[in-house]
Amino acid sequence: MENTQIIPTYHVVVEFDWHYPSQPVNTVVKEGIIQTASTDVGQAFIDSFKENYEIGVCTTSNFVVTKTERVFTFEEWIEKYNPVDNEISGSNSFEGYAFDYCNDCGDPECVACMEWEFVKQQDPKCVWTVLSEDDEEYAIYSGFHWINRFCYFVTNKPVEDEDVSKPYIVIE
Repeated sequence: MENTQIIPTYHVVVEFDWHYPSQPVNTVVKEGIIQTASTDVGQAFIDSFKENYEIGVCTTSNFVVTKTERVFTFEEWIEKYNPVDNEISGSNSFEGYAFDYCNDCGDPECVACMEWEFVKQQDPKCVWTVLSEDDEEYAIYSGFHWINRFCYFVTNKPVEDEDVSKPYIVIE
């Protein structure tokens, strides 16, 4: 993959007051993911949603950024670890890098078994698991994982110490 400029991604949480005339003030907590090169990540996040709350006579005030956390993405993981294409099934899942797993069903024609055998034969430092979190979000973690696994990846480069427990999120 060619070296491209990655825009940093952040998980941000903001609290603010939302006013509707003749109604009590509501305190709203808004959280989300934003990719931005801005030095003021909190303000960039606020700017991304503020107009949705200021419709008609509604107003907002007292914005407080309570959390700003740098997160790492699938694209950054690809660039850093150079995943292996799945040539067994030609899967298109996760840009063709995903390998399925099987509970050793014993069928010699089972493609999932073939993929799982391939993954098990790799250096464990080059194996990654995609975990499903809340059935809506996916994150990539180093190593073999069983609980909430969705699929596996194999990389050409072994995991670096700094990334052993670091999730790489998949943004769809």
